Amino acid sequence: MFAQPNTKVLEIYPQHYADHAGYDLAYLNQCAYYYMDSQTPDGQASVGVEYQDMYVDITHLELNLQKLL
Repeated sequence: MFAQPNTKVLEIYPQHYADHAGYDLAYLNQCAYYYMDSQTPDGQASVGVEYQDMYVDITHLELNLQKLL
């Protein structure tokens, strides 16, 4: 919300969840926006997405961070 123009943003979402608020704020502030999905651990599918644990593939994270450099 308070980011300066050209700030680079990487947002990590829970699996099967999409919220465009982060993108919208980044766009309005002229930021470079990237996102990636995480994986949901087994047995948590019935838990609300906001309460689920997230597993992040480190290789995928590193590739996305390289885009920011």
